[in-house]
Amino acid sequence: MTVTRRQIVRSSYRLLGGLILVYLLTRIDFQVLWDHLRRVRLWPLLLSALLVAPMTLGKAYRWRIFLQDYGIDLSLLQTLLIYFKGYSLGTVTPGQIGELVKIYEVQRLLPEAKRDQVFWTIVNDRVYDLTVLWLFCLPAFFFGRMPLRLPFWLLLALSGLSIALAYCPNLPFRFMRQRRPVQMNRRYGLNLALSIAVTLVILVRSVLVFQAVRVPVSMWEVALFQPLVNVVSLLPISISGFGTREAVLIYFFAPFGVAAEQMMAVGLLMGLLFFILNGLIGSVLIALKR
Repeated sequence: MTVTRRQIVRSSYRLLGGLILVYLLTRIDFQVLWDHLRRVRLWPLLLSALLVAPMTLGKAYRWRIFLQDYGIDLSLLQTLLIYFKGYSLGTVTPGQIGELVKIYEVQRLLPEAKRDQVFWTIVNDRVYDLTVLWLFCLPAFFFGRMPLRLPFWLLLALSGLSIALAYCPNLPFRFMRQRRPVQMNRRYGLNLALSIAVTLVILVRSVLVFQAVRVPVSMWEVALFQPLVNVVSLLPISISGFGTREAVLIYFFAPFGVAAEQMMAVGLLMGLLFFILNGLIGSVLIALKR
């Protein structure tokens, strides 16, 4: 198979996160970083790891609703296993390998399922995730000590758009000339509630990591800025958010007097905890061929 220059360039973007991480590591005191890691509390990390179960269950249940809109009827257990495989591999690999695994696994169980239909259920699922995450980001612009100030009218407009997308994620497709490829789902309330619950679980996992590293900030301050950290971590320039996550954590929490070494410890633990746990679970499921 011939690899084109465009494919090489797109893949090289993932190296930017690693370069950022290397740069940050050259700017900190390793002894101070090690001191923070050595004094980590274990029980918050363990609890954060255990919360991966309800988080993934909520995401899988919501995706199952989207699949049912196309007549793709899988059991909750089957959907959960497929979602865990895709989510795990998507976390530890570059590109969109996790999404491709989801499509492959659905068609393996239900050969009559159309590839494009499964693809659009994944798009719908992503829209819900990103929209609700952006809704959680907005308080930071209104109440947080943000270095970047956006006009009030723009924040209101973005808030309205986010609420509209949260209620109807297919809204953008209504403005396309071609036939809308995504089926309209009527269980908006349930999908939105699941999305909010999942986002709250993710925030709780982050708060627990902050507590494990003994960062001297309140839960409110973590909940205020962590959604923005998560959004930046989703940028396709790193693997599992390494580099971008640590840089944004340092940027947002430095005004609170938190040392860069302590925020580096938080970022690395978040990445390693989610990276190792998700990768391990995904590898086990694939090995078992469930």
